[in-house]
Amino acid sequence: NVQGLLKTGKLENVLNEIKNLKADICGISETFWNESNDFYSVLPSGEKFRIINSNAVKSRKGVACVLNHKMANSVSSVHLTSERVMAIKINTNPVNTFIIQVYAPNLDSPEDEKIKFYEEVRETLKYKTFQEVLVIMGDFNAKVGSSRIDNIVGPHGLGTINDAGRDLVNFCDEYNLFICNTWFYQKQSARYTWTGPNG
Repeated sequence: NVQGLLKTGKLENVLNEIKNLKADICGISETFWNESNDFYSVLPSGEKFRIINSNAVKSRKGVACVLNHKMANSVSSVHLTSERVMAIKINTNPVNTFIIQVYAPNLDSPEDEKIKFYEEVRETLKYKTFQEVLVIMGDFNAKVGSSRIDNIVGPHGLGTINDAGRDLVNFCDEYNLFICNTWFYQKQSARYTWTGPNG
């Protein structure tokens, strides 16, 4: 979560972080951008990035995918489902990759908003073909706990599972998915992407 890209210099800071991480593709949540777009941005050091984003109808939303110069021309299709869900199809070998970037409602959001979010993800999945590799990334605003759950949640999760975590696990079970970052060890501070005002 970048907590908005409207301030001057914020996008450049994010792109520099992506460059330092040597990431080919990165997903962003909370862009706050109110228009969908597909554009290029060049850092002062010369690195070029392609940015594809879905608009934020309301504040504190909006998702984007950022691709470095190596991957910029590999996008074969774009699907902007909503301000919380988008997808890109990437030409990769030996099979293509279908990437969905999400930003789920938080725990305090109305139940119908949470239901709508998963409906939008399901709708987006209809664009994926059977042969393509699927990656769903972003912020699910969920805790899945630190106990293994079948082949979905590994032993390296965080905290105690919450309602959003149960929704995520049920969704993964429905589509035969697993939550990657729970299957390999990371230090505690790397197991979450957001810290509340009270720590």
